Amino acid sequence: MSTAADSIQFLLTLPPPMAREFESLDGRKRPQWFACSDSDGPPLGSGGGTANLLVEAWRGTAERGVHAASASSLHRTSKRPEGRAPAQTFSAWLNASRKMILHSGDRAAACPPTRRWENC
Repeated sequence: MSTAADSIQFLLTLPPPMAREFESLDGRKRPQWFACSDSDGPPLGSGGGTANLLVEAWRGTAERGVHAASASSLHRTSKRPEGRAPAQTFSAWLNASRKMILHSGDRAAACPPTRRWENC
């Protein structure tokens, strides 16, 4: 399990065009940063969106290195062949580092409107 000294892996859902170009737009590279969009089809809801993001991040970053702080893992360019599961199990990947999840995809309109917090 991770400790306070571990770095955080940042996982984001973004609109499809931005998710595709995320690394080149802001220079934030895998495995420390990972962005994808909501899956095609009907809205998944926040729980389904989180599950989709976690699975896509595992598929996209597990083989490249789990610890985001590892400089050598940030510069690896090998890609996992499509259709094959990562060498690392989902459970091992999930427990190897802390994950910060931010949902900001185009499906955010399906969420109920938020109220401005009073007396904060």
